[in-house]
Amino acid sequence: PTSAAMVERGDLRDAIARTLAALPHAWRRVFVLHAVEGLGLREVARILGRSRAAIDADLNHVREYLRQRLVDAGFAADERVAQSFFASVAEGSSSAASYL
Repeated sequence: PTSAAMVERGDLRDAIARTLAALPHAWRRVFVLHAVEGLGLREVARILGRSRAAIDADLNHVREYLRQRLVDAGFAADERVAQSFFASVAEGSSSAASYL
């Protein structure tokens, strides 16, 4: 199946749940606060008591980790699938607490 077909079948949502569960806790917190809750880097840094540079570094690690997991799960690493990935995370979460 194509990446688009897998997204439509809900395979992407399953891949997201597994991938988020496998993230190291510190990375997951940074990702959820920034990508799901929509907080800026400064706000995430303030909440977590860390430097903005450390938060930025964590986000870069998370992005690469998530990109690689998508590829490993059979999803093409194209922009459309990546956008679907992040939209699915935001839509599928009633609260970031479920990922923290």
